[in-house]
Amino acid sequence: TAAPGSRAGGMPDKHFSLPKIQWPRSPEIFRGPLLLLRESPKLEREIRGALYATTDVAYSESFVGLSALNKPQLAQLMDLIYVVSYSDLFLYHQLLTSPKFGVERDSSLQKDLLEFPLVREETLDSLARQQLRKVAGHLREGVVDWDELDELVFELHGLTAADGQLVRDTLEMELPFTDISKDATTPTAQAERLTFGDSIEKLLSPFFALHQPVRVTEFLERP
Repeated sequence: TAAPGSRAGGMPDKHFSLPKIQWPRSPEIFRGPLLLLRESPKLEREIRGALYATTDVAYSESFVGLSALNKPQLAQLMDLIYVVSYSDLFLYHQLLTSPKFGVERDSSLQKDLLEFPLVREETLDSLARQQLRKVAGHLREGVVDWDELDELVFELHGLTAADGQLVRDTLEMELPFTDISKDATTPTAQAERLTFGDSIEKLLSPFFALHQPVRVTEFLERP
């Protein structure tokens, strides 16, 4: 999607390098402040989420966006979407629900982004609002703590620590990126198998009597 790139009088804008444009778009979609979500999810956290622009922007790619021009009441919603877009939960939801991302190719549909079950910002208490503003500010400054961001998003959506672990484990092994696929099919190391065994023990222990502790061990020789 190309944006109009000319100044009054027909002189080309020095910041718009493309030689041609398509049909005119509605000017409102380029008016800041803008929040623009990428069509293709990224593995790298720093470039995964939405782009935030305080001014008008002419862009030459397809985005799903929200303009808050003359709508100060959208400030908190912009912060919420901005923070959530960088979270593991947002990527996890696309991976599990999109008929395109992870199935056909490494990009999402607009429907996939819009169907994320975003918590309603008017339901947030004062502490949550304060934390949201803090994390959004850090994102804009490029100094965000990703663990803090994920913890906030999980908490806002009522998820437990176990839910968070499930999200992280799934993304670590199931994302449709070359490096992830390679790691997912690599034989496990002994340390990884020990960690797995410990987890199984903890899950099974409540179902055994106290005088019969459960123990999970690895076969030293494969059958």
